[in-house]
Amino acid sequence: MGNTNPYPRSPSYVKGVINLRGMVVPVIDLRLRFSVGEAQYLPTTVVLVLHDYSNDTERLMGLVVDAMSDVIAQGDSELFPAVGESLVTSYLQGVMNVGSEVMSLIDTEELLNIERILRGD
Repeated sequence: MGNTNPYPRSPSYVKGVINLRGMVVPVIDLRLRFSVGEAQYLPTTVVLVLHDYSNDTERLMGLVVDAMSDVIAQGDSELFPAVGESLVTSYLQGVMNVGSEVMSLIDTEELLNIERILRGD
């Protein structure tokens, strides 16, 4: 992974940290985090930066994903419970229909929980 600085004693899916406008941003690879195949960094690979304000704190995290095609709002779409048991399930808010496709809605608050990440949960 390009311009990341290593983060000592972190799980293998934590690729390091980047400096984004003076803020230190941890970067995790979702493919490695959820044990979904081999991580390959191609021209379509991008780092999505999530920004969260909660509990009077600001958190940023970079997520390495294979590609990005669109941003979709939940809107009035019904959210159905996620089914099955996997490493991903505890990070899902549920699934929803978007046109003819079914998409998973990731719980970004859980993804941004750096304490959980560093524990390896």
